[in-house]
Amino acid sequence: KLVAQGKKWEIENADGGEPIYCRPDDKKQTIYIYNCKNATIVIEGKCNAVAIDKCVKCQVVMEDVISGVEVSNSKSVKFQISGSCPSASIDKTDGCTVYLMSDPAKDCKISTAKHSDVQISYMDGEDMKELPVPEQFVHVLNEAGGLSSNVSELYSS
Repeated sequence: KLVAQGKKWEIENADGGEPIYCRPDDKKQTIYIYNCKNATIVIEGKCNAVAIDKCVKCQVVMEDVISGVEVSNSKSVKFQISGSCPSASIDKTDGCTVYLMSDPAKDCKISTAKHSDVQISYMDGEDMKELPVPEQFVHVLNEAGGLSSNVSELYSS
């Protein structure tokens, strides 16, 4: 299902096959990708926001996103930003790779919760670099009675 309803595009229940192309004609439109498996979705042009929900082994390629990208309840998803996107949120997701393919994309602020196996990949000159997003933190009470949280030493290089 690929349907545009007002300011919202809905892509639902795609299962493999040819790539699905979505071409929003208004930058205020949002893209909602739901319950897709083994699908490749290409969003051409500028849109307001992209939501990827309950997807498995999907790839989403996008150019410019004005607000942000949200990934939730998904497994083994990849998304690529070739233009700009100010923020991304990854929640309740196991296996997510984020490709930041331009200098403006590298400014994306990424927040995560209840995740595992999240990687950030970006171009460094001609080389692709990949960084794991920490899953484990160490919390201790500090002298002021507050909580101090640090990334586990497992992630130090």
